[in-house]
Order: sequence, then C-alpha cells, then structure tokens
Amino acid sequence: SLSNLTDGADVNFWADESGNGFHVDGAPSKFPDVVLLGQNNLPVVEFDRSNATECMSTTATTVTDFREENFHMCVVFKTASTGDMSASAGNRQETVYAGNIDNSAFEVRIPKHASTRNVRFFGNKENTDNEEIANNLVVHAVNRSGTADNQSSIFLNGKEEQTFHEDYDYIDPHTLMIGAVGTAASPNNGLNGQICEIVFYADSLTDDERVLLEGYLAQKWGTDALLRAKDGDDDHVYESKKPLDGITLL
Repeated sequence: SLSNLTDGADVNFWADESGNGFHVDGAPSKFPDVVLLGQNNLPVVEFDRSNATECMSTTATTVTDFREENFHMCVVFKTASTGDMSASAGNRQETVYAGNIDNSAFEVRIPKHASTRNVRFFGNKENTDNEEIANNLVVHAVNRSGTADNQSSIFLNGKEEQTFHEDYDYIDPHTLMIGAVGTAASPNNGLNGQICEIVFYADSLTDDERVLLEGYLAQKWGTDALLRAKDGDDDHVYESKKPLDGITLL
C-alpha cells in the first residue's frame, strides 16, 4: 500500500488493508519515511528519532477497543543497525506501537537493559520481558485466549516466550500510536528502526492459525531463518517452506 510513494517520502497516510477503514495518519510533529526497497525488497516505514520523534496514529477511529474479548496482536519490525542503546544512553526506550497514552492499555517496547535490548509487552497487569534481540528482524505477537491465569502468551519469532495473566478491559477508546507512545502532538520513546507490517485480530488465534500467520509473514518478509524451534527438537512448521506447501486443492 506504500508503493505509490517516492522513496524517502513522508508517510502521512498508511492504509488499512483489512477493509475496516482503520487507517493511520494523525498529526505528529514529524512523519516517518518510506523505504521502497526495504526488507525483502518490499516497502517499509522507517522511524528515526535522532532529530524529533517520528510517529503515526489513528485519529477519528480506534482499533484497540477490544472490550473484554480476546485478541491477537502481531508486528514485524527491524531494529536499526546503529543507535545509542549503550549504557551511556541512560534510560532509553523505544516504542514499536502502543494503544495508550499513559500505560493504561498496552505497549510493545524495546527497553534498554545495560547494553542489551529485550522486546517487552506492557499490559494492564503484566510487564513481560522477552528474549534479547540485537539489530534483528523480529516477529512479535501477543495472544489472549482468555483472562484467567496463563491464558495470554507472547511469541517472538515463532517461539512462545512466556504465558501470563492479562485481564484488562479495553473498553475505553485508545488511539493507536505507531512508532511512539504518548500523543500525536507530544510523542515520546520513539522507535529507531523499521516497521514492516502490523496485524491485529479482535479475537485470539488457535495454534494452527498462529503458525499459519507466522509462515505467511516469514515468506513475505524473509523472516523464515528466524522461525526457530519451539523446543529443543521440533522446528517451526514453516521454517523452510511456504504455508501452501503440501495442500491439495479439491
């Protein structure tokens, strides 16, 4: 949906391809740029926080009004090859996307732990660290199949990292912030990297559905090398093949 732009141009509108009209634009202080030949030679949105925090947001609509229902959130992003994530950077944190302005809903964030990066999900009830990343392409997903203990899970590159309790009622409308947290007029904790794709489902996914989604994203964005074994023996189903391989159409 970004291929009509000129390489390096501001992304002031990012179309929702689900058909539900949840487009993002907003009025940030600085828009991110499009890289037409990005990951796997596909257009990506690049965020650079060096001068001012670049971000996008929803305006008249909200995509995060999941109420008490289940959901699945998935994002493919790539951290920058350079950046001040060293110990001298202080308490630097980068936001991939957030459905809140005050940590009252959720946020996918890369916090600094000494000189390492971990992908973290901030829900209403849980702050959960994931496995460390280092300038890699990342498939990060959060799935809530219920509000009881251990019915929410975080997946990183096809591997379940942690289950936890997350029972927040997302009934209040929350603006979706992409590339920052806060508001479009006053963003903070900006991302230094690229976002390839964000997929939201207003329902949880079964394991088979989630694995299919991971296989689709792996083939589209060239992330198959990052679809790791979920345990010590079994590789991811689509680590080396497309989701349609082996399917007979009747």
